[in-house]
Amino acid sequence: MSTKPIHSWPDTIQLHETAGSSNDLAKELVAKSEPLAPVTLIWVKNQTAGRGRRQNRWQATTGALTFSIILDTKALKLRPETWPLISLASGLAVRRALQQLLPDAPLSVKWPN
Repeated sequence: MSTKPIHSWPDTIQLHETAGSSNDLAKELVAKSEPLAPVTLIWVKNQTAGRGRRQNRWQATTGALTFSIILDTKALKLRPETWPLISLASGLAVRRALQQLLPDAPLSVKWPN
């Protein structure tokens, strides 16, 4: 049995050297009401005003992967009950992929506080 990914992603990557928050950039992009690709990744190398749960803040410098993903849930046919699991699955998938590429690297996932 062969498997084929339903969707290869991301369609679009925006790379920013420094920004306050990748989520703020994502919100601005969505607010423009311009058509977006089904999967858009916004990566910030140096994040100065990141936010987690309960408005906890953190900074991330070069070496950390800080990004937000915008998903077109209709185009991707994602059911609402799956939405809360997407960030967890994404974080684990990125770590797993990097671990395969860099087997000796000390990789970990820092969940938003």
